[in-house]
Amino acid sequence: LVTGSIEEYRRDIIDPTNNLMSLYEKYNAKITILLEITFCLKLKDYHPDIYQAIESQIQDAIMRGHDVQMHFHPEWMDIDLRKDSWADFNHDYQYLDKAPRAKVLDYMRRGKALIEEICCPLNKHYKLLGYRAGGYRIEPFSYSSELLKDIGIIATSDLHRAEGHFFYCSGQDIETEAEKG
Repeated sequence: LVTGSIEEYRRDIIDPTNNLMSLYEKYNAKITILLEITFCLKLKDYHPDIYQAIESQIQDAIMRGHDVQMHFHPEWMDIDLRKDSWADFNHDYQYLDKAPRAKVLDYMRRGKALIEEICCPLNKHYKLLGYRAGGYRIEPFSYSSELLKDIGIIATSDLHRAEGHFFYCSGQDIETEAEKG
């Protein structure tokens, strides 16, 4: 994603997501929105008009019975949206174990709190339990699963490799891997 006008966000993110929700609703189905927390936290601080549009869409999705879970690109943590530039994209942080643990946990905790602040008042049964890594970069899973368990995440939609095969990670996998740690 790049920074842009509210009109660009409506065209490229808000409207397509609304269309997808409506399409699924025609078939009595629901979607899961994976909300990118780093970007949202930065938008809230530096582009509140764009953040408000995204927050309103998330609220609408929850009220319509859709789901919202966490998505996170740690390599975006150093980006300064005041400059409308991605020059601070940190390629070294693409995997969770390459970024400073305290900084990652801070973003994950603040992101979880942000999502819950939006969703919980609208659905008393809402729980943030799911995660998808940026670029599906969950490896090494033993490290990532510890972080996820620390903040209460029990499932990820990422794939991880073991013995040359890829496996979907369930909540049990997270608990088992974190305990092996």
